[in-house]
Amino acid sequence: MTLGFVCVILLILIRLFKDGKVPEDLALPHVVRKLLGMSWMIIVTARNALLVLICGGISAILKAHNYTPFTLTHDVPPGVPAFHPPTFTYCDNSNNVTTHKNFIEICKDLGSGIIIVPLLSLLEAIAVAKAFCVCNVVGSFVSAYPATGSFSRTAINNNSGVRTPLGGLFTGVIVILALAELAPFFKYIPSAALSAIIFTAVLYMVHYEDVLLMWKTNKPDLLPWGTTFVFSFIFGLEYGIIIGIGIAMIMLLYTTARPKISISLKQTSDGTKYVLVRPDRALLFPSAEFFRSRVTKAFLTSGASLSDGLNTMVIDGKKLTEIDYTMALMLKNVSESFRKDGIIIIFTHLKPSITRTILGTQPSVFLYCKSVEQVQDVIKQQRY
Repeated sequence: MTLGFVCVILLILIRLFKDGKVPEDLALPHVVRKLLGMSWMIIVTARNALLVLICGGISAILKAHNYTPFTLTHDVPPGVPAFHPPTFTYCDNSNNVTTHKNFIEICKDLGSGIIIVPLLSLLEAIAVAKAFCVCNVVGSFVSAYPATGSFSRTAINNNSGVRTPLGGLFTGVIVILALAELAPFFKYIPSAALSAIIFTAVLYMVHYEDVLLMWKTNKPDLLPWGTTFVFSFIFGLEYGIIIGIGIAMIMLLYTTARPKISISLKQTSDGTKYVLVRPDRALLFPSAEFFRSRVTKAFLTSGASLSDGLNTMVIDGKKLTEIDYTMALMLKNVSESFRKDGIIIIFTHLKPSITRTILGTQPSVFLYCKSVEQVQDVIKQQRY
């Protein structure tokens, strides 16, 4: 634990002073000043590797004197694994019984996990970064573990200065060389040093300032954020992401199902009153019943009634970007129902695609006006 804390503090201090320079008032030759600057840049860039080398060296010296105060990594078999096709069978040694299972039996054991596991891996890879590539197909021929955009590994890469997928080439070369030549020395690396590298890398992935920005801009966004944050600790990162996506989809569906509809009482140049309805977004099937309810109650909320000569409703589609079949059918039914009660519905400012969708339901009457003047003319015609 002591080694871990020391490594974390050391890595954080180096990161905080990564842009440090030699003071100008320090009387040093130009060559020395340049060498110091280059040395500090190397330390900052290779701080993770240097930490492993230093801690590994200390552990090796202590172990040579029969003193092992740190928990070390296990022995790693040297050499590159043999090249062969991946196996599709495995031996189950649970319950002290060896059972050989083929690919079909493995799939049966996994059950729904065949769908869930790839989905979780996909979500994790997308959430990390789209810039990092995977190499599971080729890697399977050399007994490699399935690779993906690991949160901690990607953070360490970024923390070490990696900015493009080309970093994977250097990583692969170093891993091959390490397996071939350096594997016997891995057993001296303390686990606490590796944990400190992962901890400090992931630590800076927490953007606490985003919480304040969400609070100032759009407070409902805190719900999926907080849900993902909490459930990631309880059930794991992948499940937390799925739950957060589910909450976000519910919020999106609610927003779609509850569009803002402006209802106001207007009148023509000759004083004829009518109800103006203005939806502020696309009207799709989740919002069909809500829109029907608002339109039906429009005459009640307008403050006038049929006895006052109010028998016209104008639906302004200036901000209406899209409707689907369910909404078009609902508009047809509402229009015909209103017409039986002596109320007419006039549409205006509709996009051609929306007009075609409504006409596709074959309404008995469809009144459409391109301008306010046409609306007033139609109202006068219907009145007289």
